[in-house]
Amino acid sequence: VATCFHVMKRPANFKKGVLVAADEAARVHPVVEILAANAKADACILRIAATDLKPLPLQTDVTPGDRAFCFSDPLDQRGYFSDGIVNRFLARYYLGT
Repeated sequence: VATCFHVMKRPANFKKGVLVAADEAARVHPVVEILAANAKADACILRIAATDLKPLPLQTDVTPGDRAFCFSDPLDQRGYFSDGIVNRFLARYYLGT
């Protein structure tokens, strides 16, 4: 599962709990392991306890101007969907160079 790094930060008032992921059928799967995390790129890859999920295809042939979609919770507004375009790439930023 891919998510944002900031999602993994434990809130200061956090008392007890576990990290889980939910699928589109509302099934809850425990997070087993953090495979990779990068605070600067705000990215995190997790392993979850599920064997019957189908991965979403990723498009690798992307150029500036292509359509892009985002489903997120900005400023505590749950379930916000937006669309736009790919503006630019900053590979040097994400590669840490």
